[in-house]
Amino acid sequence: MNQSTEMNQKITGIILAAGSSKRVRAAGIKTPKPLLKIGDETFLSKAIHTCRSVGDCLVVLGYQADELAKHCKELDTPFCVNQNYTKGQTSSLKVGIKNLPHVAAHFFIYPVDYPLIQEQTLKLLIEEAQAAHQQIVLPTYEGHGGHPVLISISLKEEFLSLKEDEPASHVIHHDPERVLRVPVEDFGVIQDVDTLEDYQKLKESLKEKGYQKQNKRE
Repeated sequence: MNQSTEMNQKITGIILAAGSSKRVRAAGIKTPKPLLKIGDETFLSKAIHTCRSVGDCLVVLGYQADELAKHCKELDTPFCVNQNYTKGQTSSLKVGIKNLPHVAAHFFIYPVDYPLIQEQTLKLLIEEAQAAHQQIVLPTYEGHGGHPVLISISLKEEFLSLKEDEPASHVIHHDPERVLRVPVEDFGVIQDVDTLEDYQKLKESLKEKGYQKQNKRE
């Protein structure tokens, strides 16, 4: 087993899918955001398949957890539930970190509403982490930081010490010396979907480009 394979087996993508998607629901969409479609996949299945291309994954649920749990079970994917998801994304991240496998040496912070992230981006971040031995590896697109962020488990306690109203960025950007910014040719790292308008624009753009799944599996 080579070094790259060993590292991949110790990486878990924490997929944050607990939010209530208030702005999407306000537009009359009843489907939970993680179950919105991109191509023939849901946001959630796309995130799961992308994470699994480089390691394991763990989905953090909250709003409409029962419905989303069925989706996770269909995909044979482990999940945990944040009972206090209304307190914000940091609370969900902390629940995810507490439920990481004991062998996890690194984890991705992977919000489910970034549906265009490419598998190759995750692979590149892992390669750069191996080469630079940095605790935090952050993808950038045209100078803008994005997701997913690769984190060393050595920073676990710093994230768990965050208050519920403190974003993960407080830890990520606390010390620039421990952050490796990696330019990527993947617009998906900064393309999140917060509103119905975002989703409609995304679908129109992909239709114009003739979108095909990036994750072709046998």
